[in-house]
Amino acid sequence: MKLKNLIYLLLISSIFSIQTFAQGTILDEGERIVEAESQDRLVVELTHDNWLFESDDEFINMSDDFSTLWYSRGISINFMYDIVFGNSRFSLAPGIGFQSTNVFHNAQLSIDTNGNTFFTDLPEFDDFKRKKLNISYLDVPIELRFRTRPNQRGSSFKVALGFKGGIRIDSKTKIKFEQDGDVQRVKEKNLANLNQFRYGPTFRIGYGVFNLIAYYSLNGVFEEGSGPSLTPISIGLSLNGL
Repeated sequence: MKLKNLIYLLLISSIFSIQTFAQGTILDEGERIVEAESQDRLVVELTHDNWLFESDDEFINMSDDFSTLWYSRGISINFMYDIVFGNSRFSLAPGIGFQSTNVFHNAQLSIDTNGNTFFTDLPEFDDFKRKKLNISYLDVPIELRFRTRPNQRGSSFKVALGFKGGIRIDSKTKIKFEQDGDVQRVKEKNLANLNQFRYGPTFRIGYGVFNLIAYYSLNGVFEEGSGPSLTPISIGLSLNGL
């Protein structure tokens, strides 16, 4: 399934889920009826994505130091089912999401005779522009949420502790350079030795529709023993709607 079609499918699914949960939970407190609102069902995250690594990694074979670039970035779209715990300030929110990560770096991905992946020096170009590794995931996130004012949209302090697992659905490298006066773009897909799954804790804190978010992966980009030991992290801003 193409990524564009997958995103369309997630958007359509969200419409039905939002309608289902739009009214919240109706609770009977004696003679008083209280409606506990469901919130933050659509969460869009704009992140700085990066890797934690050791410079002396055995799978990094470069004359210069390996480095990632400050403008590495990602975007994530999540559709959450906010289940309020009665009339409390707490809720549980499982969901489904899509994330595209883009880490820019200064190395070439190479395969040795044993099938292992190494970072090596880039070929010589007249004018090197950029090189990135793009990986896309289908995620299943879950959050335990706390809001100071559950029924006042846009004026509540929020904290959420969570966890998400994801399956890799696409990966590619892309390099942009200038050679003999012409700008060239080269893509490579079907990359070897990448982990098929990822998983790790998440954290979100903020006020109203704006939140700071963080994610730390508990496994690496590559399969252990088959490529560089890279631990993905993401930090950024989330926009919460509906």
